[in-house]
Amino acid sequence: MNETTDFNLFYHRHKQTVTQICYSYTKNIFDTEDLVQDVFIKYLEKRPVFKDQAHEKYWLIRVAINRCHDFYKKNRPQIHVDQIKISEAIADEHEDENSKHMFELICLLEPMYKSCIILYYYEDLSVKEISKVLKTSESTIKKRLERARSQLKKTWEAKTNGR
Repeated sequence: MNETTDFNLFYHRHKQTVTQICYSYTKNIFDTEDLVQDVFIKYLEKRPVFKDQAHEKYWLIRVAINRCHDFYKKNRPQIHVDQIKISEAIADEHEDENSKHMFELICLLEPMYKSCIILYYYEDLSVKEISKVLKTSESTIKKRLERARSQLKKTWEAKTNGR
């Protein structure tokens, strides 16, 4: 295979993961597309060599999160819940209404909690794997997941009781 074919396979294998992570930070499909492009450009510039697909996925997740943090620092978005819309690309992953609402609530979490929840529930990474990706102890990841779940539960209950 040539480099173009290799990159196309790599891109299609990881595009959804990177898009989901970036969208959870920006809540805007246009900014998300820019960030996803930045992440894959970084890959093309660095051309890292990975031991296996798990390592390439961890590397991309870390780059995506770092790029999103940089974006967040520069833009400090104002979130208006009534304006949040899930793009079609992401909505495909969250077909039923409750899943869509839950993903919207996850998007509202603080970045450190949001990253843990997305990696654990949407990317199926273990606590140990998340700790490696985020370069944080396993106990910290467990605590962040616990706090994120608690926040989500409170927000979900408030939202469903307020209907």
